[in-house]
Amino acid sequence: MSHTFHLTCYQCCEVLDVGKIVWASGKKDSMKFGGWRDQKTSDWLEGTELLMLVQAWHIQHQGHILRLLPEAELDLLDPDGTFRYINSAEDVLRNP
Repeated sequence: MSHTFHLTCYQCCEVLDVGKIVWASGKKDSMKFGGWRDQKTSDWLEGTELLMLVQAWHIQHQGHILRLLPEAELDLLDPDGTFRYINSAEDVLRNP
């Protein structure tokens, strides 16, 4: 069973969905995050584009308590849905 993983900032109550862990193409022992769908533009981000998004998100949350959680754990942590999900790469990339 595969899980969707989420970068979670406890201080800001913000979540960035980074997708499922998949095998990297052409690499037998290498895994990566599958990708991310921008909810505003419907663009699919993967590879370098996804890395740039994750890097910008980390810079914004530097010094905060961050965790990478599978979806099931996030549901237990936030049963009321108070955490805010990032829906657009533009929201992250315009505020480095």
